[in-house]
Amino acid sequence: LPILSDISPQNACFHFAAKPGVRWFTKSFTREVFAYAFDVLNVSRLTGPIRGSNHRAQKIAEKFGFTLEGILRKSFPDGDDCVVYGFLKEEWKRHHWCDKLNA
Repeated sequence: LPILSDISPQNACFHFAAKPGVRWFTKSFTREVFAYAFDVLNVSRLTGPIRGSNHRAQKIAEKFGFTLEGILRKSFPDGDDCVVYGFLKEEWKRHHWCDKLNA
């Protein structure tokens, strides 16, 4: 389930929450979350903080079009890194999912 949090005029954090083994992902629902963030909330960017050990989530972020922006080393209480991904509004306007909404 896509979740938007820490919303400001410039940014919203983008998270996924899912019960392991449950098939919850649909492209159309996720596309609507992106559209809501950029077209309704009018944020400039989405930020995706992901645990360094969560390689599956990192691959999903990259598949969506997020760009790796940096690593906050040992930022979690257990010593895990936080890998930071970003997705800009102008990237959304060029994204193939945006085109499908406007078709």
